[in-house]
Amino acid sequence: MKSHCILNRKGGAPRRLVTSLIIVSGAIAANAQLSGNLFLDQASQSGNGTLNSVYLDNPAYSTGFGRKFTVSDSAWDISSFDYLAIVLGDPTVDYNSAYVTVSKFSGVAPSAQHDPTTISTGSDIVYSALLPVQKTFIKSSMYQVLVDVSGAASLQGLAHGDYVVSIDVAGNDANGSWFVAENSARTATETWQRNPADGYGFGWANWSPIANESNAHDAGIGINGTVNTVPEPSALAILGLGLPYLFRRRRA
Repeated sequence: MKSHCILNRKGGAPRRLVTSLIIVSGAIAANAQLSGNLFLDQASQSGNGTLNSVYLDNPAYSTGFGRKFTVSDSAWDISSFDYLAIVLGDPTVDYNSAYVTVSKFSGVAPSAQHDPTTISTGSDIVYSALLPVQKTFIKSSMYQVLVDVSGAASLQGLAHGDYVVSIDVAGNDANGSWFVAENSARTATETWQRNPADGYGFGWANWSPIANESNAHDAGIGINGTVNTVPEPSALAILGLGLPYLFRRRRA
């Protein structure tokens, strides 16, 4: 059974995709096939999500999400990010790259320097680039979007702390729109959205909490990589104290 979603971005556009694109008879599988051995907030397959598209042919309406995450260990070597996309349009046409940005989190909201719709610069920006995406079919109108960042030096040894990541696919408005699926936990405390040119007139020129929107929830994402164990300063000091003794023994 299908339900209809009317999307008219330029004339009273919906702030989010609020209706299920496809309702499948019976239970919907809980796993959305996101991977994330460092961080995983699994996505829901309910069909609900928020707009996440850079329109190259209509930039005033380009909109992206920012999702907070915490490096809980001493440091992470990040190899990839992924999320579940809800696609309106032909997924094989366009939208083959994404603006990927990681910034430091101030504790209140994402940095104003963090623009999800372009390459960002500034002291708060850890990494920002336009990268190719891998799209994997999950189910009708839903695709896993994965970006490989293993070659990003600034994301290798990313220190303990709070950060915000955005992964905003880029393509042409004429070829459809992409949304980021909400998380299965249905929380609404770790995600913001931004339409820098404020083409919609929703007041999203700066970051707006997802919690401000009715029935909106955090974006589900996964982060893959390895834990980079950085020695504590005290351990380095102890090692340094032992080296002269080792040298003396060798000379003796």
